[in-house]
Amino acid sequence: MAGPLNPLVGEREFNGTEFDYLVDVEPSALKGMKTAQSGLDRVLAEIIGNEVEWAEKAGVTAADMTQLFLLNERIARIDEFLAPVLKFAEMLSETRYVLEDQRQHILLNIGASVERRGKEMPELLARYQKTRTYRSAIAKKAARTRKKNAEEQAEVVALAAESDVRALVEGARAGATVATRDPGVVDESSEAAACAEVN
Repeated sequence: MAGPLNPLVGEREFNGTEFDYLVDVEPSALKGMKTAQSGLDRVLAEIIGNEVEWAEKAGVTAADMTQLFLLNERIARIDEFLAPVLKFAEMLSETRYVLEDQRQHILLNIGASVERRGKEMPELLARYQKTRTYRSAIAKKAARTRKKNAEEQAEVVALAAESDVRALVEGARAGATVATRDPGVVDESSEAAACAEVN
């Protein structure tokens, strides 16, 4: 049954108090850790299916099986939470971007309004100096970004054009090579010269 203990993707309420075994490790510590491979389900089914009759003969201890069952259970529970929690984190992050964009628009509009009205009331300019400086910095950064993007776009176009020219030249060379090597291809200029000699 769905709910905080069994969340579905899109839900916003989670009860993860059962996960008292969670760990927080450095990303570098994850390097080299073994992960599930194709065929895992069949392996687990085989080991569990052989537990009663064959486990002892294979050297599989009761402690091994107990630990394996516990790990299977914990991994399954984490999997139930993982997708909904990741989706929730994604939504939080994206919503924060949208809200921040809206806040920036308001701040920029306030700065622009102060600049306009400051022409009639110069005291406004001093009262909103930080707002005006902030607005100006954003405008300069946006101009730099536009310039950089335009330069990068121009470079991409130039590289593409250069690549097209190179491909055409190589194609023409390849065609010329084929024409000189293929005895079935007639060179019209040499044929015309031969005709002129005969005449």
